[in-house]
Amino acid sequence: MLEVAILAGGEGKRLRNSYKPLLRICGKPILMNLIEKLEKLEPSIIIVVHTEEQENKLKVELEALKQRTNIRIIRDAINSQASLIGLYTALTSSTGDAVIVIPSDTPFLEASSLLRLKAKLQDYDAAIPIWPSGYIEPLIAIYRVVPALEAVKESLSKNMLQISSTLKRLRINYVPVDQVFSRPEIETFNINTYEDMERAEKICREKYAINE
Repeated sequence: MLEVAILAGGEGKRLRNSYKPLLRICGKPILMNLIEKLEKLEPSIIIVVHTEEQENKLKVELEALKQRTNIRIIRDAINSQASLIGLYTALTSSTGDAVIVIPSDTPFLEASSLLRLKAKLQDYDAAIPIWPSGYIEPLIAIYRVVPALEAVKESLSKNMLQISSTLKRLRINYVPVDQVFSRPEIETFNINTYEDMERAEKICREKYAINE
């Protein structure tokens, strides 16, 4: 079974500390949009949160979805908001050989892109999208659980909380973004500011106009 971990532990510091996964884009919370797309793949979904308050908020929102989708909400195993901790929690909570990791603030990420990414894992420890500039997307990626968890533990033992410290220990297939995403700039677009929300709503309007 495909396993997807949604990292949902961050607060929107530039959004008056709003809980970003529940911000409404295209008429519904970002997280709901993501889960509805993922449902087509019939995955096992792990939602990684940081606080009890976040966990309780999501339990209320997800009550209806849990009737038809395999969803688990897991709180961070270590009390730190570093992205590496979210990855660590996802890996320790995984029940499979590999887990796809995605952020909870990317409203336009498509399920089909995750399938293409999974196909790129092959015999590597991870497959990560890379831009022509060399910039990588380690939080929209697939990791093989055993080697990735060992690498994360090694980083944590040295108090190195940057994801880059873990990636150095893995055999990674860096995949050009245009081989993963149909619309790279749109699918990787994430919400950090009110301006981002305005842009997202504009994308929504354009998308629906095209589909009509």
